[in-house]
Amino acid sequence: MELVIAVILVIILFVKINSDKEAKRSACERFDEKQRKISEWKARVTDRNLERQLKAFIQNPENKETVSMTVSPVYDSIWRDKDFSDLFPKDRWCRRKDDWTLEYHEQVQRELCKMNTENALRIMMAKRGKILDYDADRSSSYSQNVMASGISADSPLTAYVLIWCAKELEKQGIGNRFVVPSIGKYGAGGLHWEL
Repeated sequence: MELVIAVILVIILFVKINSDKEAKRSACERFDEKQRKISEWKARVTDRNLERQLKAFIQNPENKETVSMTVSPVYDSIWRDKDFSDLFPKDRWCRRKDDWTLEYHEQVQRELCKMNTENALRIMMAKRGKILDYDADRSSSYSQNVMASGISADSPLTAYVLIWCAKELEKQGIGNRFVVPSIGKYGAGGLHWEL
């Protein structure tokens, strides 16, 4: 009787070990497939050389007017139907000088927002069908189970710039859906492209 029980236990143990090996192999295959998809997607949507060139172009003071002319239509389309103070909270605006009107203060802040080099780089990359390498890394590491994963937008305005970039990529044939869980007063988190 003990021999029969021992044989049954050995068989159960053998089946369990083989089952675990198969589950591990299956998990590894799924992980490898996901990594392959991420690599292919990143190769399609990023260009580090272009990113470096555009960053140097944006940071060159001689190109300030050209950069402003490039990004202004994007910002104007974002601001068209929204209250600016909802896009960029007033407590983060530059300090108002005594002789400034409220309208002029808002105009100055809008111009300062247009000079945000990271968003200018995002816009200029998107016009060429690319995204920032950093944004691609953050997006590809998104997980519902990790609170700080995905792309973080430091203001609602940055979130809307990212949404504009996603739409621009879609126009250029990059069809991955861009997900924005929510946009709050001070920005958004967990933004990502579905891969």
